[in-house]
Amino acid sequence: MRGRVALIGCRGVVLRGWDGDVVRMSPDALHRRSLADYAAIVLGVDAIERVDIDRQVATLSRVKSRVILCVDACTGAALAAWVRRGFDDVVATRDLAAHLAATEARAARPPVEPRVWLPCLPVAGTSACVAVDAVDRLEQLTVQDWAAAVGWSRGHLLTTCREAFGRTPKELLQCLLLATYADLRQRGEALQACAAALGYFDGSTLLRAIRRARAADTRSARQVQTATEPSANGHFQAA
Repeated sequence: MRGRVALIGCRGVVLRGWDGDVVRMSPDALHRRSLADYAAIVLGVDAIERVDIDRQVATLSRVKSRVILCVDACTGAALAAWVRRGFDDVVATRDLAAHLAATEARAARPPVEPRVWLPCLPVAGTSACVAVDAVDRLEQLTVQDWAAAVGWSRGHLLTTCREAFGRTPKELLQCLLLATYADLRQRGEALQACAAALGYFDGSTLLRAIRRARAADTRSARQVQTATEPSANGHFQAA
C-alpha cells in the first residue's frame, strides 16, 4: 500500500514483513489529528474499546473505506458497536501485513477526462481550472471535500462552478460519479469494487447514489431544453 499507515491504539502490534511507513498513535489522536493523508487507519483493541464510536462517527466516516479493525482479544460489545456503524473490515494481528498488501490490489477510482463529465472545458490558468485539477485528489465525491482540496469555502466553489460551467459543484460531481461508475463497469469491476473505489460502504448505497445522480442529470437536461426551446409566440425562453 502506498502512503503512510496509522496504527492507533495498537499496543504490541508488530507488522512483520511490512516495510511501509508506519505512524503509531494513541487513541486520543482521533480527537486532535487529521487522518486524511493516511492510506490506512488501523484501530487496535485500545482504540476500539476506549473510543466512543457514536461521537467519532462523523470524523471517521470520511475515511471509512480505509479503516481496519485489528483485533485479537477485544470485547464483543465494543467490536459490535463499530461494526454496526459500518466499520466491518476486521482482521487478526497475524494477518494485518498481508491484509494491507492485498488492499493495494483493490480498485481505485480511475481519473476521468474533464471533457467527459464537464459541460465545457475550463480556461487554462483560471480558478475553474484549479478546481478541476483538484478533483482527482478527492477520496469521496462531496462538495465539502472538493472545497477543502482547493482551500476554498463552499460558497467560493459554488460561484466558480456556476460562472465557468453553469452548474453547481454538486451537479458536476454527480456527472463525474456517473462517468466514473460507467468506466469502472466497462473495465469489468464488480459492484462492490466500484463502491470501494468511489468511497461508498456497499453496492446498494452506491446504486442509490447512481439513481439520484441520473435523476438530477435528467432534470438538468430538461431545464436546458426548456431554456432553448421557442415559446408559443416564437421567442426563446430566458435561460
